[in-house]
Amino acid sequence: MYSTKEAMIIKEHQDAECDVFYIDMRAYGKDFEQYIERAKNMNIKYHRCLPSVEEMCNSKNLILTYETEDGKIEQEIFDMVVLAVGLCPPKDNKKIANVSGIELNKYGFCKTTETAPVEAGREGIYVCGAFSGPKDIEPLFRETLVESGLNQYLFEMANIRDHCSWVHSHEPVKATEKAKDLVKMAVAKVNLAVPLKITTSDVIRSALVIGGGVSGMTAALEIANQGFSVSLIERDSELGGNLKNVHYTLTDPDISKFLNNLIAQVTNNDLIKIYTNTEIKSVDGYVGDFTINTENSLGIFNLKKTTSFFNIINLNNTENLYDFQSLKNPQDFLNTNK
Repeated sequence: MYSTKEAMIIKEHQDAECDVFYIDMRAYGKDFEQYIERAKNMNIKYHRCLPSVEEMCNSKNLILTYETEDGKIEQEIFDMVVLAVGLCPPKDNKKIANVSGIELNKYGFCKTTETAPVEAGREGIYVCGAFSGPKDIEPLFRETLVESGLNQYLFEMANIRDHCSWVHSHEPVKATEKAKDLVKMAVAKVNLAVPLKITTSDVIRSALVIGGGVSGMTAALEIANQGFSVSLIERDSELGGNLKNVHYTLTDPDISKFLNNLIAQVTNNDLIKIYTNTEIKSVDGYVGDFTINTENSLGIFNLKKTTSFFNIINLNNTENLYDFQSLKNPQDFLNTNK
């Protein structure tokens, strides 16, 4: 998101071409996906790839070579390349911790607890901001309310920076008037807010995997091998996905043997229920409590009738993968009772 934000700021303040090269699009929650689409409408180009970089001898410009999603090799010349990295703790964090006598967590940030999020582990020393971990603005304000003894949902944010100063940088007078209106609306809305409570509900420990390709079958097996029931949905008449069209690779002259073995493992596993020629019509519910309406040649049916609620892993498109960690260690989520 920071890459997109900085590219948009550049576009707003000068006539420049901006390209973003990425592997994973980390745009989740709070309408961030719409933010990405808005950037695309500003002619910010996105390339999902791993580019190589070399410097031109005569101009010091940089040449990026990359493979497009349709398999073509492209080259583009840029005046500047910025490496956008994740938020890291300060380099002297260990020195700070040793001097002040506080502990760091395994990521290098100050170690805190959920019940005492501002206490650094030593009496009289408190932690704030991103030293306790990466922070977003809204959660910071909500945490402040909780620490003050107020309900965290008695909060409404007027985002003047994003919605006024950045997007209307060339119209300061109008931006100021819009900011006033945003504050008025936020005050009016929070005046109607009521305290909310966080509730818990039982998680029915079964899973739905969408897509019967190699990734989908592997995910279904990993979950089933840990003792959980799985429903595997495939829209085609048979399992296998795109690998059905691959007959050999550079290192394996008979890839079909691997695929057939994988299909046999899935088919013979009593905890895996396979639905072929089936498509998803609707998904209702929330994390840990989903109801899926599907359709096949027999008509529309509700999977809630057969295996109740689901945790969903969508493997039709890796960009929409719900929770990749679930593939590695699904019991972390499925074993929870609440």
